[in-house]
Amino acid sequence: SKCSTCGKTEEEVTLVACANCKMVRYCDRHCQKNHWKEHKPNCTSPEKKYEENLKARKRAQKLAKKGAPIVTISYTHAGLVAPGMPIPDGVPENFGYKQKAVTDFHMMARVDNPKNKLGNLKGEQSYKDYYDDIVSSEEEWMSFFNHKENSEHAEHTCGILGTLATIYRQRGVSSQCEEVLDMEVKVLDIYRRHSVGGPLIQIQCYEGLKFKCENIRFNLYQQQHRYEECVSLFKSCALYEYHQDVPSDQQSYLFLVEFVLRKRKISKKVLEGLSHDEIMKIMTFTHEAVVQNNRSRKSQYDVELKKCARCGVEEKAIRTHKKCARCDNTFYCGKTCQKDHWKVHKKECGK
Repeated sequence: SKCSTCGKTEEEVTLVACANCKMVRYCDRHCQKNHWKEHKPNCTSPEKKYEENLKARKRAQKLAKKGAPIVTISYTHAGLVAPGMPIPDGVPENFGYKQKAVTDFHMMARVDNPKNKLGNLKGEQSYKDYYDDIVSSEEEWMSFFNHKENSEHAEHTCGILGTLATIYRQRGVSSQCEEVLDMEVKVLDIYRRHSVGGPLIQIQCYEGLKFKCENIRFNLYQQQHRYEECVSLFKSCALYEYHQDVPSDQQSYLFLVEFVLRKRKISKKVLEGLSHDEIMKIMTFTHEAVVQNNRSRKSQYDVELKKCARCGVEEKAIRTHKKCARCDNTFYCGKTCQKDHWKVHKKECGK
């Protein structure tokens, strides 16, 4: 480092940091005084900058609570929802949250971007905004889903909530994961009623969503060692794989019946007849494998929340902090923190 006024280096003189911001250095009081007019607009203590960033985030959150804008066209039981048009009676006021979550869910699932290793998990913030609105206006949303014409919206919602629950499970926040799954079950039950007597593709879609929901809950209970609650979930998931004729190399449950219990001829009757002790034997056998698998997935998707390298503030959702474009390893909550931290970070950046 060097004096911000005359340019003398630490090798030539002893430099002293500005007592307020700690970000610039001077060789003596004369240099500091001469540089004050230029430095004054940017001289802010770390504590004050943290408070300013916090206030900015709170303002953003307050604005977000007023609702998300309608960005595309959606068809509902009450009529068309489109940009520039009033939201019809019977459609939730914050329907824009659902549109944003669905858009992120589909756009971020694209695999043609090699840098998008997180896939649709990267849409956590929009999924969370949508889930929070469902929780705060549950009666309004459930009434909306109850209309059969809105079955597609219920289907989308199950997929979004399942993805959010997966993020929470991989991050290890079990209570939040279970709360989201409980809400998904409520929406899924409505979608099940809409599927009765419907086309085969809708019935299959419901069964697939139910399997995914139960699979997430099964893995959650495995992590929590709640093996007794895994018994019925294991049987249901194994039956799904049997009915769908899932290939052996893609099975998560069915192959264990043959491998652990040595049952050579698998049928619906055999699966329905699995005893509590037999399934508990499978739970014991797979415990270590499941733990290792969960660890590897957590590492693979990297769902841990990052902290700003300058002020230490943790991001609210996956990759809401921006990383340094040069080293790709350091994260910041905003441009101000990144700029202020550059003198410290540049020594390690790119190594």
